Amino acid sequence: MLVNRAWGRLGAEMAYQLFAVRLREVLPCIAIPLREGEDEVKLDLQWVFNQAYDRGPYRRGAVDYEGDPEPPLDPDDLQWVYQQLREQGLRS
Repeated sequence: MLVNRAWGRLGAEMAYQLFAVRLREVLPCIAIPLREGEDEVKLDLQWVFNQAYDRGPYRRGAVDYEGDPEPPLDPDDLQWVYQQLREQGLRS
């Protein structure tokens, strides 16, 4: 994930902030810039993701979780994903 502080692009040390997240990690809370000179607000990305997933079509069958992910995952992550899907009743 990348947060861009548009007003800080020229010569600022923190114009961009990169958040690296591995597949098995919970998404972080990140500071979101609103306007220059105002305090940034915290955004809980895991909560936002969960809300979008639970309220969207994904849990209701819009995604075929029986298929393999694209792009392919490394074998350890693939087994972890399959286990997570089985625990949620989304994969046999």
